[in-house]
Amino acid sequence: MITALLLFTLFFLLCFQLTKKSLWSQLRIPEVHGIPIVGNLLPVVLKKKSYFETIEDLYKLGEGKDYIGIYNGTQPTLLIRNPDLVEILIKEEAKNFEDRGLCSDLSDPLSLNLFFLKGKLWKWTRAKLRPAFSNIRLKTVFNGIELCTADCVNSFGSSVDIKEVMDEYTCNVIAKNVFCVQDNTGFIENSLKVFSLSGLSGIAVLLRVFIPNFALSIGIKTVPQEIETFYRNAIAKSTRVPGSFLDLMLHLKETEPDFSDDLMVAQFFIFILAGFETTSSALTYALYLLSKNPDAQNKARFEAQKVFKEHGRSIDSLKKLTFLEGIINETLRLYPSVTGMFRVAEKPFKLPCGAVLPAGTAISVPIYCLHRDPRFYEDPLKFIPERWEMPQKVFYPFGLGPRLCIGMKFALLEMKIFLSSVILKYNIKLNNATVEPLSFDPTSFFYKAINPILLDFEKTV
Repeated sequence: MITALLLFTLFFLLCFQLTKKSLWSQLRIPEVHGIPIVGNLLPVVLKKKSYFETIEDLYKLGEGKDYIGIYNGTQPTLLIRNPDLVEILIKEEAKNFEDRGLCSDLSDPLSLNLFFLKGKLWKWTRAKLRPAFSNIRLKTVFNGIELCTADCVNSFGSSVDIKEVMDEYTCNVIAKNVFCVQDNTGFIENSLKVFSLSGLSGIAVLLRVFIPNFALSIGIKTVPQEIETFYRNAIAKSTRVPGSFLDLMLHLKETEPDFSDDLMVAQFFIFILAGFETTSSALTYALYLLSKNPDAQNKARFEAQKVFKEHGRSIDSLKKLTFLEGIINETLRLYPSVTGMFRVAEKPFKLPCGAVLPAGTAISVPIYCLHRDPRFYEDPLKFIPERWEMPQKVFYPFGLGPRLCIGMKFALLEMKIFLSSVILKYNIKLNNATVEPLSFDPTSFFYKAINPILLDFEKTV
């Protein structure tokens, strides 16, 4: 049934595209011409390149311009190349560009999450969830993350497939500290399925992202029903712990008539969506980069030894690890966990060139490309943690403006706990079997290396 619907959808879109005049030609905005239905995403559809690599190619074609018109499938999208314009659109004009274009609907319960929601319901939900990520709340999960870290780090040795281990670690952190379950069986498998672009499920994902209303109209949900069922069952098996994220969610459900069971489940889903693959990827590449930069390892180790000797190990002393923070920032610059920001204009918007973007037009901020642009960073492809001794203007690893990732502090805390533990215990070396340069899986939205990144961990003296 789904296959037939997808084929019908493709036929309908082909007919529509063949009769539609280009928005960018109407506005006289430079564009990269695509083909019907897939637009500029043919390399992604053919599994030749990942999505972020395809966007990088388009970004380079716009050299010398502040923006160019591209096509995310059938969706005309303005690709922004000027960080000053990014500030205007995402911060100053935040009310107009608040919508991510990801449709939420009661028929698709997991779409009622903070990432998909918009308007009053988004603002209301974010306000209710904000206490879950306060400094006080983070202190309650500190010990839990420490225990998960110790369990993981103590098992390190030679030829470690670090992405595989980081997947297990971050899932374990979420299972125990967000869902309050001790058994994380099924978390990794179901979470990985969410991010896959392979097969017909990949086409469904692209439709759900770039043509959300149409996808919903033919029954394509955010995730397959079996994944939704898994997360519902995980919550049902959880144990309520006072002060935990689960405790806050259940309290909201009990005291707020509008905080429905579906709304609660959707927020747990977004914790997985935002906290599993993104943090796993960030830690994977931080360790990979450290393995290639022993001087940075030694400097971070000396800093951690000094700070913890003077102040003990706590959530407050971790804030004093400024060089380690530079390592994290430099990792997120080179390998941002989210490669781009997407917004849809609620009202018409006049661009500097005078052209007026119609309401409903999408914009894309290519974070990965801007972070590696030599206009903004000297030696942009080099790993230089010291550059973060001064603030950097073009840096959006957690987004920007009102939609800034609500879980940013949680993610940074988790990364600092883990990395500080590893560098104190081990020298990290790149295993000779690791294939370089790294190549990336075209069926993933993220930086998933095709070949394993193998690291050796030798205990420090």
